[in-house]
Amino acid sequence: MKFLSVGLLFFVAGALASDYLLTYSCYNKTGGINKNGNNESKLAGKVSEDFADKIEDKMEDWSDGKYEAKKKSIGRNTITIVCKNGGVDTKQQALDAVSDQQRIVNSHKDD
Repeated sequence: MKFLSVGLLFFVAGALASDYLLTYSCYNKTGGINKNGNNESKLAGKVSEDFADKIEDKMEDWSDGKYEAKKKSIGRNTITIVCKNGGVDTKQQALDAVSDQQRIVNSHKDD
């Protein structure tokens, strides 16, 4: 499984002065300039520590195994990355997966 590049994580960590950030990601196997793979991602913004923990613990169950969530710490920031288990073949499939990840997480905000 591929996660966001370290450079992008540093950019995200520096862009928002938050302790807990959430991002959605899906690896597109044929994306990028050279068509050898690219991550499609979306920064969701700030979340509470409790919700970040919940996402990491429950995402695989919520999505019936399609997605997982991992935390990465960079400086004072902790970024929860929700990603697809395995990549997809097209940019549209990756964008659809990112939208689906967001929909699933949003449906559990008030649990």
